[in-house]
Amino acid sequence: MDIEIIERGLEWMEGKTLLAAWVGGVVVGFGLMASSGPVRRGFGRLFRSPAYLDYRRDLFLGVHWSWSYIRKTVADLQATCAQCDAALVFHSMPRKRLVGGEVEEAHVLLYCQTCEEVRAKFPGSQAECLSSVKAEIRTRISQESWKQMSSTCNGDGAVEAHVARS
Repeated sequence: MDIEIIERGLEWMEGKTLLAAWVGGVVVGFGLMASSGPVRRGFGRLFRSPAYLDYRRDLFLGVHWSWSYIRKTVADLQATCAQCDAALVFHSMPRKRLVGGEVEEAHVLLYCQTCEEVRAKFPGSQAECLSSVKAEIRTRISQESWKQMSSTCNGDGAVEAHVARS
């Protein structure tokens, strides 16, 4: 009786071992195929990062903007002077009434301390300015127009149009 149980157990294990060997062979086979050129290139397309993640710098309203991406979202937006490449300082100017009774709306000045010049003026707040630039970046990505941009960043004026529409 005990020998019969042992024999059945060995038969059962033999069947499982053959199954494990067959599964292992399939896994190794797929691994070898995946390491070959055509298969690797095919699977590589599935895991490759989107090309737009290389788009990290552009020119809007005479200001160079650079950024990074966090989880495919624009992050760490920085403004630099197109003349000297120094970081620009944001000066928020509140809405105020002028001497003649006119009202000057709130705006943001982007000032270069190196050149001692205002490089851009955006209506609204600093947050609205940054939001408008991010929106323009997303628009260029979705329309794939960033691909036509040259490395010298000649695509000027798009943010001004976007801000004016807001």
